[in-house]
Amino acid sequence: MSYYMGLDLGSSMSKGIIINDNNSIVSKYMVKTGYSFSEAACLIRDNLLLNTGIKMEDIVNVVSSGYGRKNVEFANSYKTEIICHAKGAYFYFKKNGKIIDIGGQDNKVITIDNEGKVLNFKMNRKCAAGTGAFIEETANRLGIKLNELEHYARKADKDITIASFCTVFAQTEIIKLIKEGHSIENISKGIFNSVCQRIIEMDTFNDFMILTGGVIANFPIIKELIENKTNCQVLIPPAPQYCGAFGAALIAKNEL
Repeated sequence: MSYYMGLDLGSSMSKGIIINDNNSIVSKYMVKTGYSFSEAACLIRDNLLLNTGIKMEDIVNVVSSGYGRKNVEFANSYKTEIICHAKGAYFYFKKNGKIIDIGGQDNKVITIDNEGKVLNFKMNRKCAAGTGAFIEETANRLGIKLNELEHYARKADKDITIASFCTVFAQTEIIKLIKEGHSIENISKGIFNSVCQRIIEMDTFNDFMILTGGVIANFPIIKELIENKTNCQVLIPPAPQYCGAFGAALIAKNEL
């Protein structure tokens, strides 16, 4: 049995996966990126191998992706996160269409064909609104723990959308909503409404879309809100935050 490693070094979180010849995931690991992409990559590598019985010399090929893809000294090659998310998502659904990766600092809409090849892509260009960083900052402003935000949002009895494209201006808008007496539940849902609206505004969507990234992994409410707003079916791959790393591992195998 041969093994292949894929790494996705993002702005907020870095992920790694090892697969075998059958495309089965043998090991996966995720860590906060911190200040050093290189150190994050080494930490992921060591933990991926831990307790698996696999040694680094057993890894036939290593492909890195993400913001820090060029900082992985032990990688044999690197690919963009666009290509890797497309590869990972197509593996599960085998459909042409659009993949939306909601990241820590940006959102990407990736269009693929019937063979999973990337036709084009778009990235948000309006500050960090609608990203993981936006959710985290607004939750902090409300004094809510990140893992509690969806709990409050599901208790909302009114729809609010935070209209600002800029995260800084969004904070001002939230202060105004608090001053006007809006409940923390309604504002929490407004944060997720804003994320969904930023995504919907990036492109046109037809019957379905595929969502990847850590944001959708942690906040399933986004799937429900987008489906309600667009009438599109939202598909989510297993462990969506690892989709880029999984795609990188598949490429590592296919390169050979």
